[in-house]
Amino acid sequence: RSLLTPLEYVSSKPPRRTLSSAYAKTARKFDRLLDTNSTVQQLAGRPSPNLPLIGASLITSGSASAVLLPGAELAVLAGCGCLLFGCPGLAPQPELFAVALLAALGLAAL
Repeated sequence: RSLLTPLEYVSSKPPRRTLSSAYAKTARKFDRLLDTNSTVQQLAGRPSPNLPLIGASLITSGSASAVLLPGAELAVLAGCGCLLFGCPGLAPQPELFAVALLAALGLAAL
């Protein structure tokens, strides 16, 4: 919901433009988003630790910081592992293996 708040804040009229009202409006959008996509409901509702969510955040943060921090590719590899082993029933895509290979090559280049 916090990612939807700035959009609601910018799109609201000036007299009602407050962060609290924008955050309150996101509840309806968030519920509609979850109601229409059962896969998102299933993945978001998994018990903790939520490995797909952790894996996605590790891949995103590792790839964003790999330019500045040497060894951040390890976070990308850990995220790929979380996605590979944390999503039972979902087939891993070739892109996941390509990202893992590139991260491994980046670590080897250090």
